[in-house]
Amino acid sequence: MDVARVWQALDEPEMTFHALRALASYAPEEATRPKVRGITAELLMMHPEMPGPRRFSQKIGATV
Repeated sequence: MDVARVWQALDEPEMTFHALRALASYAPEEATRPKVRGITAELLMMHPEMPGPRRFSQKIGATV
């Protein structure tokens, strides 16, 4: 999650999403944490054209 936050701060949405997917792959229980859902929701709002985050958000329970 910390890696995703760094990429988010650097305004790198693709890398942010990549880090979130890696987190979900290695620690699925961590992917449902409120901060992860928040980062995912922000990706959806700021970059709606980006493929992947919408399905990922549904998987982890993030809402926009």
